[in-house]
Formats: sequence, C-alpha cells, structure tokens
Amino acid sequence: MKIRTRLNITFTVVVAAVLIIMGLAFRATHNILTELGGDYKWLAGRLDISIYALLVVSTLAVISGIIISRGLMSRIFRLIEKLNTFTVNMAVGHDNSRLDVKNGSDELEVLASNLNRLSDSYKEKIVSLEDAIVKRQRAVRELAILNELMGFVTTEFKFDIILKNFVERTKDLIKSGFGAAIIFAPDSYTPSVYVTSDDIQDPSTISIDPEGFFKAPIKDMSPLRLPADRPENEDISQEPVKVSELNIEVNNILAVPLISSINLSGMLFLANRAGDNYKQEDEDILMDFAFQAFQTIAMHEEITNLAVTDGLTGINNHRHFQERLAEEVEISKRYGRNLSLLILDVDHFKNFNDIYGHQVGDSVLKTIASVLSQQIRKTDFPARYGGEEFVAVMPETDFQGAGILAERLRARIAKTPFVLPDNEKVNITVSIGFASMPENASEKTELIEMADKALYFAKEHGRNVAYGFEAGRIPGTEEKPFDASPAAMENLASIVDARSPYTKGHSEEVSKLAAMIANAIGLDEGELESLKLASVLHDIGTIHVPERILNKPGELTEEEVKVIRAHPKLAEMVLKKYPLVEEVLPIILYHHERYDGKGYPAGIAGEEIPLHARILAIAEAFNAMISPRPYKKRLTVDEAVKELEANAGSQFDPQLVKVFTKVVAEIKI
Repeated sequence: MKIRTRLNITFTVVVAAVLIIMGLAFRATHNILTELGGDYKWLAGRLDISIYALLVVSTLAVISGIIISRGLMSRIFRLIEKLNTFTVNMAVGHDNSRLDVKNGSDELEVLASNLNRLSDSYKEKIVSLEDAIVKRQRAVRELAILNELMGFVTTEFKFDIILKNFVERTKDLIKSGFGAAIIFAPDSYTPSVYVTSDDIQDPSTISIDPEGFFKAPIKDMSPLRLPADRPENEDISQEPVKVSELNIEVNNILAVPLISSINLSGMLFLANRAGDNYKQEDEDILMDFAFQAFQTIAMHEEITNLAVTDGLTGINNHRHFQERLAEEVEISKRYGRNLSLLILDVDHFKNFNDIYGHQVGDSVLKTIASVLSQQIRKTDFPARYGGEEFVAVMPETDFQGAGILAERLRARIAKTPFVLPDNEKVNITVSIGFASMPENASEKTELIEMADKALYFAKEHGRNVAYGFEAGRIPGTEEKPFDASPAAMENLASIVDARSPYTKGHSEEVSKLAAMIANAIGLDEGELESLKLASVLHDIGTIHVPERILNKPGELTEEEVKVIRAHPKLAEMVLKKYPLVEEVLPIILYHHERYDGKGYPAGIAGEEIPLHARILAIAEAFNAMISPRPYKKRLTVDEAVKELEANAGSQFDPQLVKVFTKVVAEIKI
C-alpha cells in the first residue's frame, strides 16, 4: 500500500474519532445538566445551542484542515515522485536529468538545488572517470604497440625493415590510411632512407626542401598538422592537400620530427586519418610514441653498426661480410646473376710492423680501408677479413669486371704514399685474388676458397699483382682460419662519456668506486665482474639524450626530465638481446631506484632493489657530486660523504653508505 493511501486513511480515522469524541462529550454534558433541572436546565438549553454551533464550526475547521493538509501532502508527494524519477535517471546514467522545484517553498527549492549540484558533481566525476579510462586504454595500447616494436627491433638488423615496421605500427596506433618515414643523410636534408607503409622506397625519388612544406618537422623540429583545429560549428570540408615533395595527394596530414643524438634524424609522416581530421591528442600521442620508438631504433642502429663494423678501420667486419656474402650468393643462384669476390692482402705487413711499430701499421690499415671504399662502387661491400686482409663483395660483376677493379685498386694503393711519424714516405703494395660466380664457384664457401687460392697464387708469384682464379693454374691450398671477437659495448660506453666534457671518464671512475664497495662487503669475483660491466654500461641509454639537455646549465623542464629518466629502460630494451650483458641488465635498469621507493623506472624500494644496483647508485652519485657539472657546484669529498649520509635510508641503502664512507676514510680519496 502506498504511503499516500496510508496517510489518507489514518487522517480520516483520526478526524472521525475526534468528531465522535467531541460529540459524545458535549452530549453527555447536556444530559447531565438536563437531569439536574432548575437553572441547570436553562444552562443545558444554552449548551445545546453552543454544541450545535461548535459542531458546525468544528466540522468547518476539520474540513478546512483536510483541504489544507491534502494540498501540502500533494506537494510533498509530487516532490517525492520527482526525487524518485531523478534518482532513477541518475542510476541509469541519464546525463540530462534535472530536479525542477518551484512551489514557493524555500526549503524545497534549496533541497532541489543541492540535489542538482550533487547530480552535476556526479556527472563531472563520471566524465573524468571515463576520460581517465579512455586515456588509460590508449596508454596501454601505445605501450603494447611499443613493446611489440621493441621485440621486432631486437630480432632484426636491417634498418630499413625496422623502419618500415615502425611506420606500420605508428599508422595502426593513430588509425591512418598512409604512413611514411624519411631519414636524412648526416648533416644534410638529403633523404638516405625512405619507407612507406606499403614498401621500402627509393630515396632518390623524393626531394625535401627544408624551407618548404615540411619546414616545421625537419628544420624547426615541431609537429605539422593540417588542417589545424577548427571550431565545432565550422564547416570542416576541405580540398585534398597536395604534397609535391612526396608526389602524393592526401586529405589530412600529421608529421613529427625524428630526432636522435647520434646524427640520425628524419621525419615521420601520417595522412588520411580514419573518420576525422587529426586532433591535438593525436599529435601528443604521436610525438611521445615516435620519440621513444625512434630513440630505441637509433640506439639499435648504432649498436648494430658497432657490432658489424671493424673497430680499427671503420669498414664492415668479418661476421657481417659472411652474412652479406651468403645473401648475395643466394640472390646470384636464384636469379642467375653474376657475383665476384675480391680478397686483398698487404705485402710483407709483418715485417713492416716489426720495423715501424703496430701504431704505424694500424694507420696503414686505415688508409688501405679508405682507398678500398673509395675505389669500389656504392653497391659493392667492403670489409676487413682479418689481420691485414680485406675483401670486397661485388654484385652484378663478372670475372672480367672483377679483374678490372682488382687491378685498379692494386695500382691505386701502390701509388699512395704513406707518411711515417718522422714525415718519411713509404709505399705499400698489396696482392689481390678474385673469383666469380658462376664461372669459378656455385656456393659461398667455394667462392671464398677460389678467391683465396688466387690470392695465394699472387703472393707466390712476386706479390703486388692481381690474379683471378683459373682452374688448372692455381695449386690448392687451405684457407687460413680466422677468429673475431669485437668489444662493441666498451667502445659504446666511451662514446657515451665523450659526449659531454663533464662526463669524460665517468664510467671508469664509477666502476672503480663500485668495485671498492663490492670488495668491502666480500662479493665474489663473478659478482665483481658483473658489477664492473654494469658500471661501464650504466649510462648507455643517455647516448640518445640530446647534448643540449646533458650540458644544460639550468634546471631541466618536465619534458627534459622525462627524456633523462627514459635512458635506463631504453638501454634495457636494446641490450637484452646480447647474451654477454643479459645478467647485468637489472643493475643497469634499477640503479636509479631509491631506497624509499621514490625512484625510477619501477618505483621499487629497500631490498627489492638488486644489491648491485644499490652499490652502483652510491658510486655514481658520489662521482657526480665530486665532479664538475653544468647544473650544480662541485662538492668536496667530505661534503659528498655528508650528502650520502644525509640521504641514507631515503635515497641510498644505509648499510652500504656506512661501508662506503668507511672505505673513503681509509683510502683518503
């Protein structure tokens, strides 16, 4: 039964009871006075008239009360019905639900106003929560795509293929119909790599003017978005955008710069967004994603170059030569194309080293590598084969063409004077052997063997000559074994330290300080070696931090801090594929964590932080404090020790700080 019905019944019963009781009371009084007689009888008559008058008045009063109370009850119940409807609408998520009460009652209007404010606050919180959920979903999706890209990067070595995958994933992230990436040659705006979401393109087919259409992303280093944001009520229809520099016509454009600190730069270009024009939010997402992804791609390319480049001469190393030759042999066999291989050996190089020393010998090898690179075509592949031997893989080159190149190269080296430290000039000669497919061989190992036999024949017949393999003329001989083990990681650490005048020798000093702590707490030899390696590589991620940030004299901006704090994760993503450094990755990744859990990148605390990472954190901080930096004054050793002690338990492991300060006091740094 509804409350209104119950109240109506109750009110009627109460009123009826009151009237009956009043009537009975008056009637009883009248009867008593009548029985008394005399003057009381007159009084009873008067009372009888009063009773009827009182009954009439009471009845009118009761009727008025009923009318008034029912009116008030009706208003109250209408408000209750509105409140019920209002709460139901809020519960089902109707954003336009409002409570409108205007009945002259201040209390009810205040109540309605408060409930409307509550509804508005509720709606604002729902909108904020929905926005947060959408942003969270986008962030998770962005991280997922970035993680997939990082996985692909660690399994692929070809830069153009990695870049194409990067474009495809970026196009998927921003939901675009077309994507492209352009990488420029060092110190120029000449495209060296051009890939689209469709294929790897020829960079010579496009021409980019730094003052032209793409001035913003390639020269001003700022995003380009066309058409720009417009008011909601403005007509957004527009003519297609013609991009003559790329020979395409698109509906809308979003382009951002690709920046790294290793002289690798370019532009990422998206077009034809699905459903609508690009928004500011798309621009922000693309800038963030492109920065993180390209930093990793650039670092991967740098490490790959170090891994495939000979450390002395700067040309390709033995391992990369074997990979490239295998690819070219397969192409030659599949399509029936010519392929030639040239092997070059420096004549009497051991004697030269014995007379002039290995440093002069190294200088000779660098010069020969330079001449070799200059004399061959761009499509040819030069490499250091080992020791004083060099090779050149020559696709689309027959036996006769290989002979012409071999003789030209031999003559050029013979005519090149080598200047010794005392300005004395000497001439160096080389012997060259070459072989070709399909004339001399049908497999990779056979092609190397035939070219090596030709080289042996040249050395046995006077040296300073070039011979091609000819069956029946050259006696068999075994190929000389070669074993290569490049130290690419240490070289890269030296590059990192050399990028700033303030960090020269930083990695080496940090390694020494960390070793002091490790020895003091009794770490074994294996753990000590891991810590030393991590100390050498701990800042490898900063190779992609722009030098203007590394050497900035003032306080860093929020965005610059984000760039700095990204370096442990970038280092971990790229280095994890190298087995020799896999075990030290947690040290590199977590050496910026704080003991109180307020560090980065994971925010772990206390004993959760690997012991070696806690040691490295103290060693690095101490070295940074006693070294000159552009953003702060250099501290003395005593001041740096006091700073470590002041932050023990918050930033640093308090027990390790005690060990370190004791060691510092004993050896007197």
